[in-house]
Amino acid sequence: MAEAQAQQRPRNNNNNNGLPDVIGWFWSLPPVTRTWFGLAVAVNAATSLDLLPHEDLIFDWTRVIEKMELWRCITSFLYAGGQIHELHVLWALHMIAMQSSIYETNPHIAGSGSPRADYVFCLLFCCIVIIITYLLQAIYVHGYLYPLFTRTLLTSITYLWSRRNANVNVMFLFIPVQGQYLPFCHIGLALALQNPIYELLHGMLVGHLYYYLVEVVPSILGGRRVLMCPAILREIVHDIYGAQEEFRQQQNQQQAQQRPQPRNTININAEMQRRFQGEGAREAHIAAKINNLQRLQRLAMTEEGRAQFAVADNNGWQPLHEAVRGGHLDVVNLLINHHADQNAKTNHGISPLWLAEDSLGPDHPVTKRLQELGAEKHGPER
Repeated sequence: MAEAQAQQRPRNNNNNNGLPDVIGWFWSLPPVTRTWFGLAVAVNAATSLDLLPHEDLIFDWTRVIEKMELWRCITSFLYAGGQIHELHVLWALHMIAMQSSIYETNPHIAGSGSPRADYVFCLLFCCIVIIITYLLQAIYVHGYLYPLFTRTLLTSITYLWSRRNANVNVMFLFIPVQGQYLPFCHIGLALALQNPIYELLHGMLVGHLYYYLVEVVPSILGGRRVLMCPAILREIVHDIYGAQEEFRQQQNQQQAQQRPQPRNTININAEMQRRFQGEGAREAHIAAKINNLQRLQRLAMTEEGRAQFAVADNNGWQPLHEAVRGGHLDVVNLLINHHADQNAKTNHGISPLWLAEDSLGPDHPVTKRLQELGAEKHGPER
């Protein structure tokens, strides 16, 4: 798998016996990926245990319309077409967990102000287009596509990630390639194994359509978008996943309060906030420094909050400088997605790229990300 994926994937926790903490790893997945992966595991496991007949999971437009079997529009994107112990099913589940995770943290911007909502919008768009194009081929060139879309949707996400990270160096079966070639490597592997590639081509086509509409068309029209995530979807995503994250944070706080505390401890965040505000910092500076992605996402939902992403403190540091110095890749991506200045200089002339190379080194994901974006390198002014 990709070297970049290994750097960005959630870390596995270990229990006291040295065994993988599967539950901890599962909850460390980004929330939308966690939902997709959990449902996919449940559906494929239930089929393997003969709890669900596989013929009730595939897409069948006639039964959807005539018998209102609407669940087929969902299960066809979850069922991988085999027993859960089979290699192609395990590979599909692995790809959901890994490929979806890294794209969810840095999706193409769809105008919602929330990367998570943009990712949900991307999934919905791809699912709808996959179904429509499947129906069209069933009418005109019947027989090429199978009515299971898990592999197709995964290919769309892989393609979009490859366009988003075109210059990232990745490893595919121990062969170094650039990210932009990753989907074609999957096609080459399928051909080598004499597997059909129609689903892969279908997924790439759908992914390219989404990429063209959200990236290319706005650049042609001077920034005007023809495809945007609706505000109501952003609110729904926030209501669902925002509440989950807040609940988990409350649980973590309760667990922390139950642990014995050392004497003479202080509230680090409160102390940091008092000190930072004395230096002219805003809430976004503090959230970026301590890697509070959820707080920054909430700020991004309002115009006033987004304005903080470009505010400099008394030393000329913007939130992006704080995120870069801490090595917080997800925060860096969020700030860049909301038009933070990747070339902003501090009062001493330090740009984010110089800070990344100096603080994190040339091989850190944050440094590489800024380089991919074409950020300028400016060191301290003498």
